[in-house]
Amino acid sequence: SGASIRFSKYKSGSGGPDAWRDSLNKMQEQGGRDSKRPRTTGMELPKENTIHQGSVVCVKDFGVFLQLGDGTKYKDGMMHVTHMGESRVENPEDFGLKMGTKVWVKVGEIKEHDMKYSLDMRYVDQRDGKDLDPYHTKGRLPDNHWTGATGKAFKPATATSITGSSDAASSSAALENKYSEPLPDLGSDDDDSDDSSDDSSEKREKMAKKLKKAKKKLEKARKKAEKAKQKDAEREKKEKEEAKKSSKEAAKKDKKADKEKDSKKDKKDKKEKKEATTAISLDPPSGTRDFFPWDMKQQRWLFDKFREVAGLYGFQEYDAPVLEHEELYKRKAGEEITQQMYNFVDKEGAAVTLRPEMTPSLARMVLSLMRAETGEMAATLPLKWFSIPQCWRFETTQRGRKREHYQWNMDIVGIPGISGSALA
Repeated sequence: SGASIRFSKYKSGSGGPDAWRDSLNKMQEQGGRDSKRPRTTGMELPKENTIHQGSVVCVKDFGVFLQLGDGTKYKDGMMHVTHMGESRVENPEDFGLKMGTKVWVKVGEIKEHDMKYSLDMRYVDQRDGKDLDPYHTKGRLPDNHWTGATGKAFKPATATSITGSSDAASSSAALENKYSEPLPDLGSDDDDSDDSSDDSSEKREKMAKKLKKAKKKLEKARKKAEKAKQKDAEREKKEKEEAKKSSKEAAKKDKKADKEKDSKKDKKDKKEKKEATTAISLDPPSGTRDFFPWDMKQQRWLFDKFREVAGLYGFQEYDAPVLEHEELYKRKAGEEITQQMYNFVDKEGAAVTLRPEMTPSLARMVLSLMRAETGEMAATLPLKWFSIPQCWRFETTQRGRKREHYQWNMDIVGIPGISGSALA
């Protein structure tokens, strides 16, 4: 554009990015021009749609140049005359923009390859720098409270033209009354009278055209206002429906949650009631048995005989926990035994089982006596141990064979071959 060409010509001087404007300021001799302002040393471009406060540093017919902040970060930007008010401003100074004037502006188009950017003050509140167009739609001009040179607030002229059909009708009637007034009598001379009649006729035609044009504009504004009002009503109606729908859904979810809660509570109460009323079985679990005192007397007599015989041959009694690691039996015992284990996962997440036999537990205990560094035993070999463990296997119960049983084990560790049996 012409403004860009003039801008490039001004920048063609030498002496740094600010010398071209300094030369312009030296040529201006009007009072109030601040020739001692801080020089612009910044070379960056601000981000698009950001708000800044700037000072007018150069005034031209096509617009003004502004220094953002103190000029140490950003290059100066230009605000065209079309970006100052509702319509094109003929003279920026008449609009109140003079050297040193501070205004709030919004960054518009940025040309990075030319290192240029444009500024706009129409959509920024001049009192506190608030963004009056946060969605960057650049629609109807708002009241930005710019007082300018007159001291009066700037308000767009279109604000009163869309207030509704009644205002449009009254404005139209006022224009019609204004342009329908009779023209004054200009004399009785025939020629002058004819000329006056012709002139009056032309003026009336022009006025009629203007009135027709004004009516069209008012009608267009009225339709636009009605359309906007209709859209607002539809949006409000939609929001109410969505809110009502959300409220119903929330109430439905709450009702469902309450129903599930009541159902769980009822099930729990029924379960507790059933457990309380259910008769406790007097029989021991399947595959196990009770030992009454007379039964225990017989068992102790038999176990004492086991211990007496083992002691005669130099065997020592040992025992291990009834609860063992499940992996120990999976690795050492046969497939039949692993399928018959009473195994489960405890509350700490460990896989354990009730011992189905004693040999893996014996192997674990003997290995625990071996020194890992040297492989030597902490006990004197051979080891002659015996045990009478209680074992568990989940198998089909038969006559004389329960899931709970006792074993008399006599083991010799540390002598290879069959010589151990001969020693025993």
